Amino acid sequence: MVRILHTIAGKSGITFETLLELVANDAFDRCGKEKANVEDLVDWIDDQLLALHVAYKGDDETVNIDWVDDAFRDSLAAIQEKARREQGHDDQLLEFLRARATGVLRKVQSPEARRAIIASGLPLSVGLLAFNQLDVFREMVDHYLGADANGKRLEHLVLNFETWARQNAKNMVVRMPDQHRLDQIRPLWLIGDSLSKIIEVCGSDCVKVCTELYGYQLPWLFHSIAQKLDKSTEKNRIDVLAMVGLLVELGLPTEAAAKVFLAGVRSREAALELSHFITNSEASVSTIRQYLLDADTVSALSSLVSASTIEWLKLLYSEHNSESPSSPQCPKFRLKVPNETRTLHVRQLATDGPLYLCSIDARFKVEVEATKELPFNKFANDPRYAFVRDGSVWLLQCRDPRIRLN
Repeated sequence: MVRILHTIAGKSGITFETLLELVANDAFDRCGKEKANVEDLVDWIDDQLLALHVAYKGDDETVNIDWVDDAFRDSLAAIQEKARREQGHDDQLLEFLRARATGVLRKVQSPEARRAIIASGLPLSVGLLAFNQLDVFREMVDHYLGADANGKRLEHLVLNFETWARQNAKNMVVRMPDQHRLDQIRPLWLIGDSLSKIIEVCGSDCVKVCTELYGYQLPWLFHSIAQKLDKSTEKNRIDVLAMVGLLVELGLPTEAAAKVFLAGVRSREAALELSHFITNSEASVSTIRQYLLDADTVSALSSLVSASTIEWLKLLYSEHNSESPSSPQCPKFRLKVPNETRTLHVRQLATDGPLYLCSIDARFKVEVEATKELPFNKFANDPRYAFVRDGSVWLLQCRDPRIRLN
């Protein structure tokens, strides 16, 4: 990203030193027509710089950025920059990060605002706007709580969030359709209509709206606003935002239907149909799963629900009664490795190419051969597996809890 910004600055006739001043002062007018592009780029790292500052400095309100060197000096990005560094371009990465950290701290000065923005996980510009407009969101949620409990109040709250996002979070809700288009898709999605039916009514382009805007972007905003509210005094509002975010993400109208879906019935239509038989609204997802796995339950429901829903229940049963997959095996082995390296991964750059055992930062690597006794090829480029140091030997470790090591 720093290289891209350097290129943009060059096109605008700005030296790298001047760019550092701009990012430190959060003032990009001199970038001309590239201003919006530059602001969008830095926005995606600003919240992480803020989070790192709070992690290192707590609620210190001074603009003290000495932590940048500690955090990034030995990072993979800094190592890569050092390897490709041109003469006269020393430490541009760290210089940029120091300048931008300064700009971020000037932009968000209150410790309360800093922590709220970090908790939200939103891009900093959006997070700052949301923090300053929390009363707007409180009013939206209170209107929802005071309305009659029907699908219209859910749709109205989602519409309000759509409107806010369209005006204030354009870099987050990418390619957001116009209001008329969303008015066609939203009610069908929120009542749990199948995606095939929505496509039939609204056209194939609605798939991206359902999966991206409703399946990801808006739920992100709902959950982020919930994280900004006071947990000790606004629990009701937080619970509403968390639940509505889930309903929007899944495209289901009720909490019961969402719980059935999360219990393992991965069909929105089937989950909605089965939700009518969940009599305890407080039941947990695991309780509902056990209820749906019970043979007597399936037998009782067989004459009350559709054949396709019964097939989903059978699939749920087969999934939860099958044995966990087992992992490829590899015995412990010895290898001379620098003391600071505690974990090794198997890497292979091309199919049938050489295999390497590498440290995480790739500073250490050694070519190895796959044999019957040490089948390293079975773990190549698979993030689930790593070899960890145990004294003088290396042991296979699986990070996927669904897979068992014999």
